Amino acid sequence: VVGMYWRMDFALELAGCSGFAEEWKAHPEYRLKNDNGVVVGAPGHYYYDYLNPAASGFFAKVLLNATTWTMPSGKPILDYIYCDGAGSWATPRPFAPGIGLARSQKLLEAKHAMLASIQSQLDARGHGQNLILNGMDLVGTAQEFVRTGAGGAMFDHWSILQFLDRQTGQFNATEMDEGFQLVASPLLQNFTNMIQSKL
Repeated sequence: VVGMYWRMDFALELAGCSGFAEEWKAHPEYRLKNDNGVVVGAPGHYYYDYLNPAASGFFAKVLLNATTWTMPSGKPILDYIYCDGAGSWATPRPFAPGIGLARSQKLLEAKHAMLASIQSQLDARGHGQNLILNGMDLVGTAQEFVRTGAGGAMFDHWSILQFLDRQTGQFNATEMDEGFQLVASPLLQNFTNMIQSKL
């Protein structure tokens, strides 16, 4: 099984080392602006404005392009794209610096709608390729990710990354049990669960 890491919030790799770098550079309107109209980020780290349909379409086009490469047999090289920064509204927070909560929620909803569209297009190709969304740490996040139709998600903050009490050095057994209950719940049936564990 072969996957590819994909950063979702800002155009670092895409802007610096992809075949779409010039197209990205030619469309500054794809860059996210804060609530005062100032572009968020810096060169090489500009954020995507998912509320701009053209920007969302561009991101989807680039990601989908990566899934079209095949081996001599005709089988796609990539089985999945690992989407880091899929985001969740289970714990509301600004989408980026200088963006209020109301607009942040709309940006996140637009990002999830784009992910749903990408997965739908992958499904239509019939090669079993999936999006794996990063950051499924809460029930609310899992619900949001399942609704996109994505093939699965990464429980990123497992083990010492989330369940360790940094003051005592002891595991929080209650939170860890909640994590086990989540990944084994009916909500995540027919949904790939990846778990990152660091000891």
